[in-house]
Amino acid sequence: MAGYLVPCSAWHFLVKRAVRAVVTYTINMFAKKLSEGVVHTMPTDLRKALLASAKAWATWEDITPLARNEFICWVITATLIETRKRRVERTVEELLEGKRRPCCWGGCQHREHNGRAVTPR
Repeated sequence: MAGYLVPCSAWHFLVKRAVRAVVTYTINMFAKKLSEGVVHTMPTDLRKALLASAKAWATWEDITPLARNEFICWVITATLIETRKRRVERTVEELLEGKRRPCCWGGCQHREHNGRAVTPR
């Protein structure tokens, strides 16, 4: 059937179905609740990486809010894009290994020892 053309309504149906699939996937991905830190909110790149691994996500939900805050702060304080990407990947790897805090990290400078946000004086 050389030269067979698909009717316009069929193309419309196919495009509509593809768009619906993409939108549904995006909504489902962001509808999953991920706990955040004490001071920091969850960055999008870290959220996507955690949702891609069920085991990392489960470990993330199991650690304390202060520990989540440490991982988030460690990721967002990176000054280079490459460093940030590496830290996101390493966060997932460390969670998969069962680690509950970022390795070799001095701690979040944005909170006090009691877990509250540092207030400017």
